[in-house]
Amino acid sequence: MAQTFQAGNGEKFTLIVNHFKSKGCDGASGSDTDQGDGQSCFNARRVQQASELLTFIETVKSQSGDGDVLVIGDLNAYGMENPITTLTGGGLTNLIARYIADPYSYTFDGESGYLDHALASASLTDQVTGIGEWHINADEPSVIDYNTEFKLQDLYSATPYRASDHDPVIVGLHLMKRIDGSGNRDVLKGTTADEIIYGGLGGDVLSGGAGKDVFVYRSLNEGIDTITDFAPGQDRIDLRSLLASIGYRGSNPFADGWVRAIASNSGVSVQVDGDGPNGPAVFTPLVTLRGLTPSQIDVSRDFSY
Repeated sequence: MAQTFQAGNGEKFTLIVNHFKSKGCDGASGSDTDQGDGQSCFNARRVQQASELLTFIETVKSQSGDGDVLVIGDLNAYGMENPITTLTGGGLTNLIARYIADPYSYTFDGESGYLDHALASASLTDQVTGIGEWHINADEPSVIDYNTEFKLQDLYSATPYRASDHDPVIVGLHLMKRIDGSGNRDVLKGTTADEIIYGGLGGDVLSGGAGKDVFVYRSLNEGIDTITDFAPGQDRIDLRSLLASIGYRGSNPFADGWVRAIASNSGVSVQVDGDGPNGPAVFTPLVTLRGLTPSQIDVSRDFSY
C-alpha cells in the first residue's frame, strides 16, 4: 500500500507499507523450503517480493513526480538476509542498520532481531532527522498479549504495551526543497525557504539564503566549497553520508579526531581525516564557512553526524 503525502511547504514523500511472506513452512515447496541457511522457509518468495517492490517504487516515483520514498513494514527478514540486501542493493538505505547500534524489534525463542524495517530512497535519506524503535511490545510478556494464543487467561488492557508482538519503528523527516550542483564548479543560491543543498563535485560557492538550510556532503571528492552565508544555530552541515563512506562508525567524529573545524584566513575551515587519527591520511579541507570564527560554531548543533 502506497500513499504520497505533501507537507505544508509543498514538499512530498511517498510511504509504502509492506508485509512480506512469513517464515512459517506450511505449504512451502521447491526453492521456498528451508535451505538450511538460517533464513527459514519462503526466503525465495520474499526475495521475489523485494524485487517486485523495487519495480513498484519506480512506478510510484513516476506517478508522484517525486523521488522521496520511505519503505516500512514487517518484511519477515532480518537485516542481513537476502530480501533486505536485495532492497539495499537496489538503492534503498537501511535506516535502522545505519543509525541504531543494536537494533531489535522482535523476540523469538529468547533471541532478538529486527524484522520491522525503515528503508529510504537516496533522495530521502539525507532528510531523515532521526530513527528509533519503540520497545513497547517485544520485551513484554505474552501473558498480557493482544490475543489469547499461548495463554490461559486474557490479561490484555488497552495500553500501548503488548499491543502487538513487534515493536514499531519511528522515523523523523524534515522535507526540504532540493538544490543540486553538478560535476563542475557551481554557484548555487538558495531562497527564503528551507533547502537541502548538494554542491556535488568541484569547488562550489554556496549560499543558503534566509531559510534553515542543510548543506550535504557525501564524499571527500566533492572539492573545497565555500559557504558564503552559513548561519550558526540555523543552518547545518550534514556529514552522515560522507562519514559512512569512509567507514566512521562512532558517535562524535569531532571528539574522535575524524573531523575538525579550525580558523582559516577567510573563516572556518571544516576538514576531514579520511582514515581517522590512527591512519596515514591527513586532514582534507572540505568546506570554508566564510566570515566566521571557530568560537561561533557549536559542532553538536551545527553539524549532523
